Formats: sequence, C-alpha cells, structure tokens
Amino acid sequence: MSRDQIGDEGVRVLSEAIKQNNSLRTINLDNNALTDVGVAHLCGALRCHPSVTSLSLNSNNIHPGGARLLADLLCHNTVLRTLEVGCMPGLVDGNYLGDAGCQILGDALKRNTTLLHLALQRNNITIDGFTELIVAMRN
Repeated sequence: MSRDQIGDEGVRVLSEAIKQNNSLRTINLDNNALTDVGVAHLCGALRCHPSVTSLSLNSNNIHPGGARLLADLLCHNTVLRTLEVGCMPGLVDGNYLGDAGCQILGDALKRNTTLLHLALQRNNITIDGFTELIVAMRN
C-alpha cells in the first residue's frame, strides 16, 4: 500500500482488519500521509500481533509523539524484526522524529531483544541523537 495516501482514517480502518489477520507478515505504508494519529491506530493493532515481522512507515509525517507510540510497541511486541521510519528511496522527505524521537526509540531498544533492523534516515536527527541511540543499543 505504498504511496496510496490513505492517511490516518485509512489506517484506522486497516488496523481493524490487521487485528483479524494472523498470517500477515509485512506492512508497508510508506508515503501515505500518516501522522502520529495513524501510528496510534497501527500500534494498537500490532501491540500483540502474532505474525507481523516487518513494518515500513517511511516518508510520512511522524513526529516524536509517533516515536513514543512505536517505542511502546517495541516494548510489547515480540515478533517485529524490521522497523523503517526513514525516507523512501528517491524522495527528499522522511519523517520528523528528530533527536527526541531517536532517544525515545533508543530507550525502547534497551528492553526490546527482537528488532534486527531500524531505519531512521532523513529524520532531522543530529549527531547527539544518534549518539543517544548508540549508547542505548550498547546497554
């Protein structure tokens, strides 16, 4: 569903369907005009989902509030292996997590032992934010 511009309302409807589907493995909602509101719907559906291992939310409109929701997801979901909240190839804009969002995700990684891939490119993260992330991953 990449580049479909379904927005937060579309994700709300999709999240209800995701709750009913235990065989789904990958969700790609890149470039769909999602905000933190849409992330909240999606995280609610995935919190204890038994099969989704890859979630891609590149090039949306996700801010530190969305990072907080994703961090909570990482603390409860034990099957997610890939999380992408960066920028799609060929596009200029990623998301807007910034240093605050990076630190929030880093704190969640201290407790999460299953995530193997995290993409954060083009999120207005400075060296300070990435340093916090690295420190968190070492602990």
